[in-house]
Amino acid sequence: MPRMERILNTYRAEALPIIHVVRLYNGDGSNVDLCRQEAVEKGAQNRDAAYRGS
Repeated sequence: MPRMERILNTYRAEALPIIHVVRLYNGDGSNVDLCRQEAVEKGAQNRDAAYRGS
């Protein structure tokens, strides 16, 4: 991931914000993103909003 590292280093050097997005899903997957829906239906594990520490 050299490209990502370069981007992050540039942002840090310029004191620009770096934003990390965490998606929290209902345990039943009812609010999962459409692009992940098929994977969840096939059993992919995702972070549950009720999970301790979420």
